[in-house]
Amino acid sequence: MKVLMFTVRIWDLPTRLFHWLLVTSVIGLVISGNIGGDAMVWHFRFGYVVLTLLLFRVAWGLMGGHWSRWSQLPLHPSHIRAYLSGHADPREIVWTSGATESINLALKGAAHFYKRRVSTSLR
Repeated sequence: MKVLMFTVRIWDLPTRLFHWLLVTSVIGLVISGNIGGDAMVWHFRFGYVVLTLLLFRVAWGLMGGHWSRWSQLPLHPSHIRAYLSGHADPREIVWTSGATESINLALKGAAHFYKRRVSTSLR
């Protein structure tokens, strides 16, 4: 039995750094906001970091690497509009819900291999 293996790239390094820095900053926002008082100086700093990260991600989505561009999202608003209006081929879009991340990743890989669109919780 022949097993086909292929790599499905999700995010490049700048996008991964964005995600982890965003998580760290949001945790810092929650902690500094709950402490209050003198910690509010840090709360504002974390807020500025989040704003800077979001502006970076918007720019990186337009000009960044291939896998981080907004055009690489599996579902474009026009595809959803066509599906909801009944103009899309139902065999073209597979909807999943409640699956784990590993199952979603496997579905994305299969969809890439079979040239189908899949909507999962992964981007």
